[in-house]
Amino acid sequence: MSDRSTPIVGRLVIVFAILASTGAAAHGQAIRWLSGATEITAQSPAEARTTIDALAARETERRVVVQFDRAIERVERVALAAAGVELLSSVGNHAYFASLALGGVDSGAAVAAAPIRAVVAIAQTWKVHPRV
Repeated sequence: MSDRSTPIVGRLVIVFAILASTGAAAHGQAIRWLSGATEITAQSPAEARTTIDALAARETERRVVVQFDRAIERVERVALAAAGVELLSSVGNHAYFASLALGGVDSGAAVAAAPIRAVVAIAQTWKVHPRV
């Protein structure tokens, strides 16, 4: 390595160290709301299926948050909708508000359709401004 490239390499090492220490270099899992950030615990595919089934069985509250391991593609979005999971608006960090179909959800097909990291019920505190 030449003397000229050393300062650039050194700067890159410092930048990556700072990013790693703040969690920005890795795929962060937190979803930021007005009320603060929420860390969503990853689920195995079996846990995601069980959670989808339990949330879909509720008589009310058809809305959930679905977080993915990565950005999803249109074909995956279509497959999720066919399985009964309609993605609504993005909430950041590969997560979406989603609606679970009244007619039922095929949780196995949903988990196979896209790389689901976790599915959770919506907490009221996420939607409330911290000053309220």
